[in-house]
Amino acid sequence: MVAKLGKCVAILLVSFFFISEASAQATVSGRVTDAATGDPLAGANVVVEGTALGDAADASGSYSISNVPSGAQTVTASMIGYASGSSSVNVPS
Repeated sequence: MVAKLGKCVAILLVSFFFISEASAQATVSGRVTDAATGDPLAGANVVVEGTALGDAADASGSYSISNVPSGAQTVTASMIGYASGSSSVNVPS
């Protein structure tokens, strides 16, 4: 399927997490950019795999997902015309 997209560029996904002191959940945030040019990918869909949690990247490519459960999580970004990109994060308890 990627070959059919022609000029397909992978998504670079950078994730950070911030611990919520009130519970064993955190906020995962970062930026989604074009891996070749570094340009932000506004509107990219970012989800925490296996959950109903997600966000759309804003004009600067930034996203923020709250209430992410502790433990190993996989965050995936996707956008039409690009190959999806994933990043593993370990959310502390």
